[in-house]
Amino acid sequence: AGDDDIVDLDFDDDVDFDFDVDLNDDTVAKGRIAGMYLGRRFPSAHIELKDGTIYRLLNLPPDFDYDGFVSGVTAITVSNETQFFSNGTADLKGTYPLLLERKRHHHERMAEQYEKEGAFPEKTRQRNLADFNATKSIVVVRVIASDGATSFNESYLGDSVFGNGVDDANVVSQMKACSYDKLIFQKAPDKVGLDNRTTVIGVDDATNNTTTVAANTTNSANDTRTEIVKLANGVVTITLPTTSIAQGDATMRNEITRRLNSVFNVRHPRQLADFAMYCLPENTMSGIAYAYMNSWLSVYSDRWCTYLSIQMHEFGHSLNFGHSNEEGISYQDESGYMGFSYPNDDVPLMCYNAAKSWQTGWYDDKSIVIRVDDPPS
Repeated sequence: AGDDDIVDLDFDDDVDFDFDVDLNDDTVAKGRIAGMYLGRRFPSAHIELKDGTIYRLLNLPPDFDYDGFVSGVTAITVSNETQFFSNGTADLKGTYPLLLERKRHHHERMAEQYEKEGAFPEKTRQRNLADFNATKSIVVVRVIASDGATSFNESYLGDSVFGNGVDDANVVSQMKACSYDKLIFQKAPDKVGLDNRTTVIGVDDATNNTTTVAANTTNSANDTRTEIVKLANGVVTITLPTTSIAQGDATMRNEITRRLNSVFNVRHPRQLADFAMYCLPENTMSGIAYAYMNSWLSVYSDRWCTYLSIQMHEFGHSLNFGHSNEEGISYQDESGYMGFSYPNDDVPLMCYNAAKSWQTGWYDDKSIVIRVDDPPS
């Protein structure tokens, strides 16, 4: 990694920008904090580099304080002692990340505006206010690894996420329903790219249902070949001939990101869509799914990519929602999608709990604010 411009990951633009700071010679990489949420705290901090690859930060100083670090917003540098590993970790070796000055995030500007106007007395209302009233795009990524592939073809994945007149309930239809047409998800624009890769023994390209046209193709293994890859109807298949299920989700996640950038000649997957869903082959990850707070990326274990409740749950994290807890226990609030998730295609049909629904502003025309400290009129 170098000291090039990083990508501004705000939802409202896609431009690069410089931070108005002088970087010391002992800084080697800069990126954004990407937090994963559990209860009230981030159990781990990650750094997202300018190309969208994400690394978990290990061996932070024992007294490192997360206060002031906002997932998806705060920019940091790490020292040249930091080692980045292919398993998706970065060893800071006890050094402190350097907090960079940053432009004020539009969420903060909106929050200040609303608080000044007295519309939202609760500070908890001040989350991503602009993001809840928008039209955003999604790209769904099917994966072929060296030793396995996502169980479902592109058509099935597309139906499970976008409906396409086939699937009755999905993240697109349910987010539209819950928001009363205020937050609309749509398919990523179609795009054609070129995949230059080496064919490895054991990779069965016949399992790739993406429409491809091979050029410079030979029939022997370990030959370099170029294929046309199509992102169509919001879905694309990415082939990783040298990445195995056994290497785990962090390695595969970053390889998918690099391959998307390479195939479609972009600097970051957000140039393809506002949000990306990586549907990994079965047994690549130990859990069922995860997403980063206030982020573009969610990652799923195979069939969980197709289930309604986990789609809504992970997109909730992307919109900066934490888990819905009951008596201090994570996931226990089952009144909305930020509690437990279910292995069902079209149920349960619900929305987010009352607190999170209030934060969205979706129901302002159906709500009133009563200030107990106001004198009677």
